[in-house]
Amino acid sequence: MGPLKLPKVDQKSLLFTCLLKDYDMGFELLKHVFLHHSSAWQLAATCQEAWDAVCEKVDIWDLTNGHFNNCDKEVSKENTNPLQAGSVSAHLVITPMRRPEGPASYVEQVRNLRLLKLSVLNFGHSLRNIYFHRVPFISINNLSLLIPQMAKLEILGIYNCRLMHLATGLKLLELLKVDRLKGKENSVALDWYPNYHLGPETGAVGTYGVCWDNLNLDTCVGIWSIVKRLVTNAREQGIDLESPHTMFRKWLEKTPCWKVGATLNSFFYPGASHLEIAAMVQYRFSHGNPKWFASSMKYKWDLAELSRDFWCRTCKSVQMGIFFPGWRGVELSSDRQQQRSLPACYGCRLTFLLRRDTDHYKVEKRRIIKTWLMIDDKTWNTDNLRKSIEDYELLGIEELAANLDEKRKKHMTLSPKNPDPYDRETQERQVPYTDHECSGKQGGRWRSPDVNEWKNEEFAYINNPKEWSMCFSRFHEKYEGHGTFW
Repeated sequence: MGPLKLPKVDQKSLLFTCLLKDYDMGFELLKHVFLHHSSAWQLAATCQEAWDAVCEKVDIWDLTNGHFNNCDKEVSKENTNPLQAGSVSAHLVITPMRRPEGPASYVEQVRNLRLLKLSVLNFGHSLRNIYFHRVPFISINNLSLLIPQMAKLEILGIYNCRLMHLATGLKLLELLKVDRLKGKENSVALDWYPNYHLGPETGAVGTYGVCWDNLNLDTCVGIWSIVKRLVTNAREQGIDLESPHTMFRKWLEKTPCWKVGATLNSFFYPGASHLEIAAMVQYRFSHGNPKWFASSMKYKWDLAELSRDFWCRTCKSVQMGIFFPGWRGVELSSDRQQQRSLPACYGCRLTFLLRRDTDHYKVEKRRIIKTWLMIDDKTWNTDNLRKSIEDYELLGIEELAANLDEKRKKHMTLSPKNPDPYDRETQERQVPYTDHECSGKQGGRWRSPDVNEWKNEEFAYINNPKEWSMCFSRFHEKYEGHGTFW
């Protein structure tokens, strides 16, 4: 998000002006808009007048300039000036705003994150509907301190925050049940758009969606492995992640996964067999036909194993056979009544890789968060927000952010050690394919599915299945000819 480059153009709409300036009409309109949480920003983005009108009903905490509507000021009896008193609206958006001089430095980002924590500490009891948009340095560990402070929380929106990848969803659902009022443990609505990667604007190697670089893993199966558990838990909490208007469903539609709606339905259809669900998960190669899937896989997989459930020893959950890369190392789990268990499912493998992403200085950012929130080598601070605020200066968090700013400047400066300078935050590059990943069928087998390639194939299949099936043999050969599945 760089500085503004285009001149400001006035955009007006008499309709929005009339509707939103009337108090009762504006309240009713926004009430219905915020029922479908993604509609709020779409309304605000229609024109400048609509943005201004929405801003009158919605408070914005600016993480670029550090504006929190005086909510970050210490509450004291001596401070009786009403102009300096903090206040917050029923609808609160937390986001970095654009400014002519460019985005905030890392020092400004962590400094404003501390002010955000202080604001939530002071006014968390008043927050009802809160939306995080592209908030830097916000992670599941920081949210574990913030969300329990919001006892009256009704709607939580998290959109494309860089450190909030798909695998953080299960922990996020757990946080929504912490310190809720009695009888309202499952009363929070979640609208979540996990971090999504388009790839660089120029010189792109691929667009993988869930990750920045090629992971040499079938990310589609990994996504479905996590999503099945995630949606199951969300249903138990009364949270809708499946409807077409939800941002999580929109995120799923942008991944390489095919037939998102039908696959989600198959997970919870009472009469669906394991083989039918497996065919839906691998719709790219099976067209959802279990007989076709079974006939093509009978020499590669043991269909009896494919139709069983296994205990994953990493995530401690029961998973279907399709969500494991193979069935070597099957053991009888002593803590699950001798249930057959395997070391790690595809969801665990994808989680492991996402937690170790190196793009956009994620390693350095996670290290700063770890220094800030770790009590000792094994324990995170998950319940003491005030201690986190005090540790900011005690642990020198601002100095660590300043070091990252210096590192970024060095990467942008031409020098003998850096003959190709570029900004690794806004102009990050992808790791090129290795010779092994490009060599014949073997290389093609390892690469993660590319969004553009597979989505184009899905559209071609939907528009003309017969013509598409004539070209399917090359994909079938690519899928079957490598000895083992991803």
